[in-house]
Amino acid sequence: MTKGTVLFVDTGRWTCFDQFGAALRRAGHRTVRITVESSRLSRFISRMAYSECIVVPHEEAIGELASLVDLAEVVDVQCTEAVLATVCDAVAGTAIPAEVREHLEWRLQHLDKLRVAQRLAAAGVPVPRSMAGVSSQEACSVLGLPMVLKTRSGFGGAGVRVTRTVEEAVAAYSELAAQDVFFEEYFPGEIMRYVACRTEQVTLQEAVLVAHRADAGSLGPATAVELVDDAEMIRIGRAVLAALGGRGLANIEAVRTVDGRYAVIDVNLRTWGSALALRSGGPDFVHAYLSTLAPTAPTTLPALPAAGGAVAVGGVFEVFPDAAVAAVDGGSVLAAAALVVGASWRYARWTGPRYVVGASALVAASLVRRGRR
Repeated sequence: MTKGTVLFVDTGRWTCFDQFGAALRRAGHRTVRITVESSRLSRFISRMAYSECIVVPHEEAIGELASLVDLAEVVDVQCTEAVLATVCDAVAGTAIPAEVREHLEWRLQHLDKLRVAQRLAAAGVPVPRSMAGVSSQEACSVLGLPMVLKTRSGFGGAGVRVTRTVEEAVAAYSELAAQDVFFEEYFPGEIMRYVACRTEQVTLQEAVLVAHRADAGSLGPATAVELVDDAEMIRIGRAVLAALGGRGLANIEAVRTVDGRYAVIDVNLRTWGSALALRSGGPDFVHAYLSTLAPTAPTTLPALPAAGGAVAVGGVFEVFPDAAVAAVDGGSVLAAAALVVGASWRYARWTGPRYVVGASALVAASLVRRGRR
């Protein structure tokens, strides 16, 4: 018996959606991906990961959600920030449950990164100083250099520029000028992440992690994550959640400077790339997420560990399949094969063997691309 439908809406490949969708399907939910991505590889991976995949011809067609799926059966929607406004418009006045619509509208209220930063600052959460509506030269004189330029609704590292001279700031502003841009004080240091899943009353699961990438300067997906013990980051993460309210999944990024100061630089209110990888170290965000869905039946997953329970602090866990793809791109085919073999049994337990086949196809495609270079 199905436990309700979870929609995943995107305009391109999101591995974290594939993994989460496969895990939820394994737990008994119907999972439907709606996307404009139409390649054969994408269609194959979607067949392996989701209950159903609906490919639409263009982004505007996502606005016809009510004609694509039975919204009355939907218990949640996971969508990228790029289509969030379209999805909110599409579900207005439909049969979608009120709590699902309200959750989407809550996310939309927090899409503006400048507004979120201002709200957090008013709540006493440490954030970098920011400015908007001024010239690059004025921002440089007030905030200093280096300085960060951000689009107010960017995501996944898109729309972020670190500039080290006034000339770079002017050029970056011109490049991003088609979108709302604001300036932010630059904080050098290590990026920490507080990840959580909660209801409106209680945090079901939380963790602090550091992401590792094949290229240290990259803003792309992490290839490994390390669980760390950082009481101050937990305190800050909880303060962010208290200030924003709501429920569900959250991924909060902050910079920790060498002298121990923190500044929150990003808040994402959806699943993230390492959510499944973290399960190797204890935190089970899939089960926690299932507990937030209404209505939901008891799942067949193991009992949910209490927040703050046993966590393999200091453990480093490869993110599959991103780590394998990065190994291929780096020329290490044997390392990629070892990662696929090593991850297969764990991910097959969590997501089902079909997802592992689909993710392995993604690694194989990267091998083919490299062979053509």
